[in-house]
Amino acid sequence: ILFVANNATHEENIRNGLKDISEKDSIVIVKSYYEAETFLENRIHGLQDNLDIIVSENNIDGLRATELLKYIYADGKKTYSSLDYNLKSIPFVLLTDPDENRSVYQNIGFSSIIERRNTDEIFRYVDTIASEVRHWRRNVLDELDNLGIRNNSGIVDSSYYLSSDRLRNIQTEILSENFKSFPRPLR
Repeated sequence: ILFVANNATHEENIRNGLKDISEKDSIVIVKSYYEAETFLENRIHGLQDNLDIIVSENNIDGLRATELLKYIYADGKKTYSSLDYNLKSIPFVLLTDPDENRSVYQNIGFSSIIERRNTDEIFRYVDTIASEVRHWRRNVLDELDNLGIRNNSGIVDSSYYLSSDRLRNIQTEILSENFKSFPRPLR
């Protein structure tokens, strides 16, 4: 989990709040959108590391989370997780301030928008965050199925995908072109 937090949110509150869905050491907390971009560029895209979701508070250092969203969408060919997934497909949960108009952020790329009431109440959003990851994973399975790749208990059967019988040029939102060229077990 990549968590973009303002300085008022304490790291220990974030880690404790998310402990039911993640190991404490698998949560990366950054304090600016620039740090988030650097992490995504160097570690997630550069080293092709895994990442399940981005959770971001809004209004950090006078900037909005839409700045980070623009970075993610700027290059639609960026991948992560061993070149398997398109970076622009990663679930992105936005935590807004209570006085913000949440409808401004609808339909621009956030997978979920939550009104954050208190920085110490991250645990209240765990169900939504977990639901977004589950939804994303179901979409991965749907895309595999659409491609004709069967994923049975982690074993990838790409025999139909590699046959001449299947439809070509099936578009995917999550699975990368690299994965479609070289299907393999997903991480």
